Amino acid sequence: GFTDFYGMLGGMVHYFDHRTIPFGPNAKSRPRVLDWHRHDEISDDKGYTTDLIGYEAVRFIERQPKDQPFLLYVPFNAPHLPLHAKREDLDPADRTRQTDTALYTGAPAKNRRLLAAMVASLDENIGRILTAIDQQGLRWDTVVLFFSDNGGMSRFGISDNSPLRGEKNTLREGGVRVPAAFRWPGVWPGKRKVVEPVAYVDLLPTLANLAGAEKLPENLDGRNVADVLSDKVQTLDRSIYLGPKTIVTREWKLTGEELYAISSDPGEMKNLAAENPAVVERLRQEILRVERPRSP
Repeated sequence: GFTDFYGMLGGMVHYFDHRTIPFGPNAKSRPRVLDWHRHDEISDDKGYTTDLIGYEAVRFIERQPKDQPFLLYVPFNAPHLPLHAKREDLDPADRTRQTDTALYTGAPAKNRRLLAAMVASLDENIGRILTAIDQQGLRWDTVVLFFSDNGGMSRFGISDNSPLRGEKNTLREGGVRVPAAFRWPGVWPGKRKVVEPVAYVDLLPTLANLAGAEKLPENLDGRNVADVLSDKVQTLDRSIYLGPKTIVTREWKLTGEELYAISSDPGEMKNLAAENPAVVERLRQEILRVERPRSP
């Protein structure tokens, strides 16, 4: 397990007072509780959560022995709802809403500006972490991974996933396709764009391989993609199960009864199922293998 923990245990926490914001059914009947912790204890640290997490990550890096490996997992809550940004990152007209518990405003354009300010703060703190790695002399030997869990919420004007269709909580590309950045200057050649299908489930087998693990469980969903990241392999012949009745490969995506040539049509504009029945059937069988109940 982890030796250190700092941050929130749940979700939907106020960026400034660090108390939960109840939502959904019976939200009004649930109390707001402080959800900010250091290890197993409640923390009364004051400040904007993105900054608190960023500075804590820097302190962790600075106290690590330089001759010992370490793992630092930094799950920022930004830019998740609620839309809370620091005053200094906002235009004067947007600086009136900093303490309420609304998840977003009724003005789509303002929601978009709030999100942009939150991302600016996130970017600043990621920069602090990278600078700390460099200043500790760890740049060339440290693997840095940056990625998101899902696409943006386009409702209420918050995010814009175009030219992709869909948003968070959908299986459209706007909900499942996100950018990722990988850095290991001492080993991987940089300034490259990897377009092969990789997913967060690939992290465990990939990092285990880089750490020298000899054997992993055979039933992992992910694959070791280290050779793709190092540019030793340019293509991956694999499929990724995205959710109910949805699977994607390097060339195709089947979602329900719709088939898209996803490599050339990431916007999922032209359904090619009728013209490619063999591809539909092959991918449907792959979905059935994943969704078929396993014997106890």
